[in-house]
Amino acid sequence: MLNKRFNYPDEMDFLSVFGVEPLESQPKDGFWCYLLSDDNQRQVKLSFDMPESSIQTTLIIDGLEISTVSSEGAEYLNINDKTIRGKCQNDSDVTELLIKFEPHLQVTWSNLRI
Repeated sequence: MLNKRFNYPDEMDFLSVFGVEPLESQPKDGFWCYLLSDDNQRQVKLSFDMPESSIQTTLIIDGLEISTVSSEGAEYLNINDKTIRGKCQNDSDVTELLIKFEPHLQVTWSNLRI
């Protein structure tokens, strides 16, 4: 299996677009975690780990953790106009992540077998 590089946004990207610093970060270990909110105080905890090539989200509503999803084989995570997209791929499937904040927080994971 080829070792693919995981491309991800840096701390300045999150600060400039969402106005947040990491909730937790261990740059020497390649790990970051952010808590992002919409205007209705719904939240998503987004974490990613470069050496493990993984992405994880936890949806939080009214302070309660509703759902946690994670995927390995991350290829990229990017930010564009308050939208976050990610892609993970392994030998048998492709998983895509979409996080939108307008008009409200929406976290979508989709998975297809290849």
